[in-house]
Order: sequence, then structure tokens, then C-alpha cells
Amino acid sequence: MLAGLCSHAQGKSAYKAISSCLTAGIFSARTHLDKCFCLSLFKMHAADPQWCLKKETFPGGCGERGGYQCFLDFLNKYGAGSMPKGCSCRPAGRDQRLCTCEVVCQEGR
Repeated sequence: MLAGLCSHAQGKSAYKAISSCLTAGIFSARTHLDKCFCLSLFKMHAADPQWCLKKETFPGGCGERGGYQCFLDFLNKYGAGSMPKGCSCRPAGRDQRLCTCEVVCQEGR
């Protein structure tokens, strides 16, 4: 019965899986939540993000915290869904910086 209640949560994010468990009304017992969460995570591996190396030029220099500034630049340009990580900064001409970050691959970006 539990598998039937939670089957609609499979393949979704952990947050959505827990929400599905709450909606199904089975959050009250920890064992039920664990089973529902595990069923959801079983299918999640196929939804793990693919990472792409992306380079962008932004105005301004790198400074002491260039990698962090590049992280913020990518967040601002592509949004939190891009989940930038491993950002680095290199000077790229007069008052420009070349930022390189790993981001979640998305078509058209």
C-alpha cells in the first residue's frame, strides 16, 4: 500500500518527494517517511544534473575574491537553477574579467 501512495513521488526532487509523502498523509510515522523517501531517491539518480563548463566575460577586474564574484555573476545572469560551482576568474583585458564556472547544463544557454 505504501508503494502505491508514494509511487507518484518517484523521479522527483527530494523536496517534492517529501511533499508527496505529506500530501499522501503518511508523514506521521518515521518508517513510512523513510520508505517513501527511499522509493523516491531510488529513481532520482537518473535526474542528477549534468555539469558543463561555461565561460563569460564581465566588466570589472578579479580582485582578491574573483572566484566568488564570478559565482555571483553567474547567479545573476543564469539564476539559482544554474547552481554555479568551481568558479575562477582571470583578467581579460582592460577592466574585464573572464569567469569560468561549472553550471547545470541547459539547452540554449
